[in-house]
Amino acid sequence: MPELFFVNEDKKINVAVGGNLRETAIASEIGVYSNIFTKLFNCRGNGICGTCVVKIDSKNIDPPNEIEKKKLKKKLDSDPTLRLACQLNVKNDLNVITIK
Repeated sequence: MPELFFVNEDKKINVAVGGNLRETAIASEIGVYSNIFTKLFNCRGNGICGTCVVKIDSKNIDPPNEIEKKKLKKKLDSDPTLRLACQLNVKNDLNVITIK
């Protein structure tokens, strides 16, 4: 069972293989949205709004999917560790840095 370590929150969470990062974080009361506006008004995990951006500190992770490439196009060039939590299904242990 993979372990997520949320760096800023200093919290470890076990997640089933294939579990969605956004859903796991929300269920564990960890915010992946940077402010109250995006917390209330977001696309609910469809990858449309691009507001659940997190940094992933791991070399053993699948590359960004097409939705992430489109939403994070300019940002990925300068920081390839950025991902959309709603698009990331966990397969391995990850260090997650929430962006506030």
